[in-house]
Amino acid sequence: EGIKMAIQIVLGKTPKTFKKVPVKFLTPEGDEAVVAVVFKYRTRAAYAQFLNEMFATTDADKPADGEKVDFEVLFAKGGEKTVEKMLDAIVSWDLPDVELNKENMLQLQNEYQASIPAFGDAYRAACVEGKLGN
Repeated sequence: EGIKMAIQIVLGKTPKTFKKVPVKFLTPEGDEAVVAVVFKYRTRAAYAQFLNEMFATTDADKPADGEKVDFEVLFAKGGEKTVEKMLDAIVSWDLPDVELNKENMLQLQNEYQASIPAFGDAYRAACVEGKLGN
């Protein structure tokens, strides 16, 4: 009585998404924010490929010898690349009246600096450890 039956494991049949994941991060004021996110399912191998693409750089991304680093440009390029990859990982989020798109995610990243790293950490935990939530 009260025993929950385990599901039958079927290899080769993967879901399209993970279940909704609560992603927690601190606001600039120090309060905890939670955004429930549905991530695209990736196997560990597919997640490794996702990371390779996210962190791939080209020589064009590096300043020429003797040139000063323009951190505004560096942050903008890096932030945009990170947001584009996270948009490839997030299927939906529960931010009321905020559409999931590049412009809104860039604004979230700019105003709530801990948000995108928290999404990335939660996605890594889901893909690598099967853990839902941070």
